[in-house]
Amino acid sequence: MNVPALVEPVVPNASILKKLWGFKRVGLALLSPMFMWYLFSSQATGAMLAESFEAHRLRYGYGENEAFTKYIDDTPLIVPNPLKWFSSKP
Repeated sequence: MNVPALVEPVVPNASILKKLWGFKRVGLALLSPMFMWYLFSSQATGAMLAESFEAHRLRYGYGENEAFTKYIDDTPLIVPNPLKWFSSKP
């Protein structure tokens, strides 16, 4: 929707390179959605996470270190659960 605002006015008798150069802001504006698509798709397929998760699991001992495993299982990733703050479980 914002492409007309991003395209610079074109001189009528300009060369094809000058006309294409007028679209440079459109190209820069497309970098962000392309980068976000790469991040989301690679995380969804596990391509970005596979080696990283395995390295952290080995480094910090998830599943082997009892205290770290409890911390990871009890800590919310994004949205905190306030009901857990007031529960009587130790």
